[in-house]
Amino acid sequence: KGDKSFYIPPLLLGGGPGVGKTFFCNTVSKLVKTNFELVNMESITSNFVLTGLSAQWGGADTGRIFKSLFNEENKNINPIFLLDELEKAGGDNRYGVMNSLLPLLERYTAKKFKDECIPLEIDASYIVWFATANDLDKLSAPIKSRFDIFSVPNPNPAQRKSLIKGIYKTVRENNSWGQYFDENLPEDSLDVLANLMAPGAA
Repeated sequence: KGDKSFYIPPLLLGGGPGVGKTFFCNTVSKLVKTNFELVNMESITSNFVLTGLSAQWGGADTGRIFKSLFNEENKNINPIFLLDELEKAGGDNRYGVMNSLLPLLERYTAKKFKDECIPLEIDASYIVWFATANDLDKLSAPIKSRFDIFSVPNPNPAQRKSLIKGIYKTVRENNSWGQYFDENLPEDSLDVLANLMAPGAA
């Protein structure tokens, strides 16, 4: 839009494990050169991880959202938050993270976000929300209604080989020790790795 911000509506990628959902979201953050916050939803049992813990409680602290927006090293109000394996979020329903996410996923209400520890209004509407889910059926209708949902199919053998080649090239180029490895993977190695990526492979 010309205002130097990047925005797309909340995006939910559904599909089996290992199809590249997380890798895609991380790559987008690098392309637009913004901060990337990976939130492993399986490990979250309460909303305070994202939205802070009230100063009335011992161990009170700000949440991931506040910390990201007020990061001294990477001052950026336009980060990408990836809610990885969204359907696995657990915990007590009274303090469930899903209830806290609903207003954050709406731009109008996100403009008036308040962290529980420091209850001042913060404009969190520039956060870009990505989420992944292995099983979309386990998500509630209100949560799904906040996202544009795309199903990612399992790649076929040829597509798996193409993915492996791309990953290998990226790892080789991004590490100083990459120069000691061949430019291309041997075909038999590609076959083995492609089989390991197949759905249901051990």
